[in-house]
Amino acid sequence: MSTRYFIKAPSGTYLYRRGVPQELRDAIGGREIKRSLGKDLAKAMQLYAEVHRRAEEALEAARLQERPSLRDEVLQVLWKHKVPPGTLQRIEDGLDADDPRDLSLMTALDVLQQGLIEDYEDAEARGADPRVSLEAIRAIGAPRVPPHTYTVAGALDFYVRERRGESEAKNKQLENRVKNLKKRMVRILGEDAIVKRSLERMTHEEARKVRDGLLGEGLDPESVRKMIGIAKAAINLTMVEFDLDIKNRFEKLKIKGSGPSKEDRHSLTEKDLALVDPVMARGSGDPLSAIWVTLRDTRVREPVEHVGLVFAAHRAWRNRMDRAVQFAECLLLSVLHSEHHYPIPHHSREANIGFA
Repeated sequence: MSTRYFIKAPSGTYLYRRGVPQELRDAIGGREIKRSLGKDLAKAMQLYAEVHRRAEEALEAARLQERPSLRDEVLQVLWKHKVPPGTLQRIEDGLDADDPRDLSLMTALDVLQQGLIEDYEDAEARGADPRVSLEAIRAIGAPRVPPHTYTVAGALDFYVRERRGESEAKNKQLENRVKNLKKRMVRILGEDAIVKRSLERMTHEEARKVRDGLLGEGLDPESVRKMIGIAKAAINLTMVEFDLDIKNRFEKLKIKGSGPSKEDRHSLTEKDLALVDPVMARGSGDPLSAIWVTLRDTRVREPVEHVGLVFAAHRAWRNRMDRAVQFAECLLLSVLHSEHHYPIPHHSREANIGFA
């Protein structure tokens, strides 16, 4: 553990004191992190470890919130050095060494890169955080700006932006959930896998590691299911919006001990059929019984398929089928996903679902 932030003030008090990078100051709430560690050296050293850990966590969370992609960082550096918009566009499109104008621009970028390298080395020598990352400095010397990389962190941020509504309270709640998930995923897989690496490079093994890591942190299975659901939805949204031909590794990821989500489909087994049939098969005069018989005799196993067949087979009840199907599914799922056998009304009028 580095002790470069451990100093002794003229008053004899030991301090933890470190500067905060400019781009993180709004998130951290100041230009530096400063904590008193007391005047006893042994106790101060013990406190230092805890304060340093907390400072690292705070800066990590701020970076996850504020850190731009490599592409965006390169463009921001060029913009701060007053590169005109038209020239920025040429750099984005890619420079050609055979074009005299581009060759001149490449020479100017080499000069800028050398200056940034000197700034980086100077910051390291002073024990300060460099203003520009080493990856961005390297990229500035390349003939083309790095392509946009769709990352897990980027997908989660995009999900938050797209889901924003009129309620600021709900927006803030979603932001906090996603920030918490992002922080946990970085802790489990590392910053590179979540913040920098392309989505297409994520593996099934890493998705399972996220699931197992969340469970290992003491979260209950239902909370883990909800967190995985956010990650899955964010990646799906990004895939659709930006037409990405990749696989979502969080799809069909099972979380043992969690309940079903509203998007899940649950098949009807032979045991399920035997359980429900005695209370649903009430004769041809009962509309709900007719729905059940259609489901049973066609061997359909999923409610969504059963709805389609019901509409096709019972067109005579077209104007009142929506409510019938809704009610039937509620009854079926109540029986199939309960530990107890609940009595089911044997006549539609008892449930007041609108049959004449």
